[in-house]
Amino acid sequence: MADDILGVDIRLEEGSLIVSHTGDIQWIHDIANLEQALRHRIHTRIGALRYHPEYGSNIPAMVSRPNTDVLRGMMYVEIVKICEDEPRIDRILNLTVTALTESEVVIELEVTVINTSTPLNLILKVTL
Repeated sequence: MADDILGVDIRLEEGSLIVSHTGDIQWIHDIANLEQALRHRIHTRIGALRYHPEYGSNIPAMVSRPNTDVLRGMMYVEIVKICEDEPRIDRILNLTVTALTESEVVIELEVTVINTSTPLNLILKVTL
C-alpha cells in the first residue's frame, strides 16, 4: 500500500543509476523514494530537464552568492514551494535554513507524509 502512495522509482546516488551486483537496476520505495525525490528536485536547476522545464528549484542558481540572511530566506521560500508542489507531503512541521560555514548552508526539513503517522526528516548540506 505504501508504494501506491509514496511510489517506486529508480535508485540514484549523486544523479547516477545504482546497479546491483547482478547488473540489475535498483529500485527505491516508500519514504526513501520521497526523500530521493525531494533531494533531486532541490538540486536540479529549473529548466535542466528538457521534457519537464518547470521541474526543479532555484537553489542551484544561488550557488556562488554570499551566505546571507537574505539568501537563506530565498532558499527557505524555494523549499516551501517544493513541498507545496509535492502531493505526497501533507504539511511542513519544521523548516530551518542555517549557515554552517561561510560557504555552506544546512537545510533541515520535517514534514508529514500523507496517510502515514511517521514524519520525514531530511537534512541537506548545500555548498555555495
